[in-house]
Amino acid sequence: MVTRAPLDYDLICAPAEPGEAEITVDKVKNILSRVRSWYAWVVLDLGRLGRFSASLLGVVDELIVVTKTALPDLYQAKRTIEALGRAGIDQARIRLVLNQMGSEIPITNGELRSIFGIAVYAALPDSSDELRSACLKKRLPPESGTVRREMAKVARRMAGLPQIGPKGMLLSLAQRFRKPAAAVAPPSEHPGAEL
Repeated sequence: MVTRAPLDYDLICAPAEPGEAEITVDKVKNILSRVRSWYAWVVLDLGRLGRFSASLLGVVDELIVVTKTALPDLYQAKRTIEALGRAGIDQARIRLVLNQMGSEIPITNGELRSIFGIAVYAALPDSSDELRSACLKKRLPPESGTVRREMAKVARRMAGLPQIGPKGMLLSLAQRFRKPAAAVAPPSEHPGAEL
């Protein structure tokens, strides 16, 4: 089931209720093969690397490992990147993103590269107050806020697009990555859209 989300994104959600039928890897691969041609981008949130998510590694182009900068989180990220390497994933496909980066972290980018074996792709600043406020209001963080601005930078970099210039010179992220209307029919018009 495809759901239209804010900013004109379409979501396919996993069952949210305990006790609902388990989603199998084959079902996910089937859905991905059907929807991949409808969208310019498909983003999967695989959560922590486990048996299920590891089974899907062959169908993804790029992997983003997101970690906080606390030592236990960095250790877990290192273990994840090592497991991806053992699974045959080329390091060039892995993007390491440090979330909630504060000025207090005593480790340099060079030291992080030495620890992980890959460069830090992006470092997102701590925006916990902004996220908390948006969550309490049941809204997305403001477009002018740090969270949305920094996420747009990461997305533009991954897409190979130039970074944002002076304020007002950029279409919204959703508009920029959307396929032209003529190129994409809504999912309801595609064969097999009953997913």
